[in-house]
Amino acid sequence: MDAATNEEALREAAANGNVDEISKLIESGVDINSTNKMNGWSPLHWACKRGHLKAVEILLSSGAEKIIVNAKGETPADVTKNPEVLELLGVVEVPVNDSEPTSDLKFKPNYLSHPEFMYSKANHRDTTKIPENPLTQPFHYQPQTVTCTPPTQWAPAGLVVHPQFIVLCVRLAHVSKMNNDFVEVELDRQYAPNLAQLTDILCKALDMGIDADQIRAIRKLPHYTLKTDRDVQRLTDYQALELILQPDSLNPFDGSIVSLSSEANTSPDSRYLKDHVSKLVY
Repeated sequence: MDAATNEEALREAAANGNVDEISKLIESGVDINSTNKMNGWSPLHWACKRGHLKAVEILLSSGAEKIIVNAKGETPADVTKNPEVLELLGVVEVPVNDSEPTSDLKFKPNYLSHPEFMYSKANHRDTTKIPENPLTQPFHYQPQTVTCTPPTQWAPAGLVVHPQFIVLCVRLAHVSKMNNDFVEVELDRQYAPNLAQLTDILCKALDMGIDADQIRAIRKLPHYTLKTDRDVQRLTDYQALELILQPDSLNPFDGSIVSLSSEANTSPDSRYLKDHVSKLVY
């Protein structure tokens, strides 16, 4: 093997605490202070980091440098907290006085040191099982991150997914009004409503005087229709929806919405007029 291969083998043996391999490689003339080209770690760095006392002793007795630094400027003593290793290196630990402020101590929060994997089993809900009670089931799993999708008609770019709420966009379909913009509706992410409840929620959110009985269907844009409770659970953030009214919920003259509670809608004359106009139009 060439020199570079032997040097890497020595660093690996030091990291694993393989005393026999370390002695064999040192006797073959391998540079004991060789460092990795990427991180600058020497065999002594690895032995100290892993706490292999016997390996540290052999390396030091064979001439390993105690003050050699890696790419970050760390000596072997800087990469270990093992008191026995530090003693071999001749480093005396300074006791820390807990009564004095230690604002200059460097630490890394646990949630950064050990971040939770987004797609771990604990986070991911099995969507293959049919829920027994849809009223207590959450919406299907969605990564709680910032989504930056290409801007389209139904998916604006740079939308933030809220960890607690799912946001839906709703409007009425085929209504002859100048202002028929989408309205955003927030739903608890942990409790997905069934189809009937969603219809009622969306009608109230629009605040246009319509009832759930006037809704023929909910269109999931661009070209799907919600038919079951499972369809509701599969809704994603900022999904655009349209409420399709029953044919008799639109005024045949001006296309305005006819309220179920209005007197004009319930009077016999109004129903007679609407029936005859419908026959003339259609």
